[in-house]
Amino acid sequence: MRPSPIHETLEQVLFEFETCWLENESAELEDFLPDSADPNYLKILTELVRSDMEFRIENSRECSAADYFRRFPILANDSHAKKAVVFEEYRLRSGRGENVVPEILCAQYDIDSTGWPVIQPSAHPSDRRKSTTQLRPEARPQVVFPKVGESFLGFELVGK
Repeated sequence: MRPSPIHETLEQVLFEFETCWLENESAELEDFLPDSADPNYLKILTELVRSDMEFRIENSRECSAADYFRRFPILANDSHAKKAVVFEEYRLRSGRGENVVPEILCAQYDIDSTGWPVIQPSAHPSDRRKSTTQLRPEARPQVVFPKVGESFLGFELVGK
């Protein structure tokens, strides 16, 4: 079966972007994006952002989903793209050993983390790109929700 045109285009764009990153230790997303009127623009942008985020985090260059949402507001306005980018941040930061609680990260972006796997950091820094996932919800840290009268993220909870 022949891949769909978007698959071929996406694979080619990602290959070119990743090659540029590897050769230059950076790449500008805008140089690899199709015209914003292209029907595949959002899909390609989302995948480029996920790839860029991986290169940046793996090379100890700080970045977050919020950085990309400011730069490309269309990502924040599409629930699927937004969730994909936030998950990528969670996956990468957890994979390098940061203690990221998905429910807290997702609360910042008003998305749901139900079904997200618990991500174990890789044992060796050179293997970070191969971090493993486990679908063990019981291994997630206990989340304690605020009660009426308590403050949370600068907000006073006044009722249910």
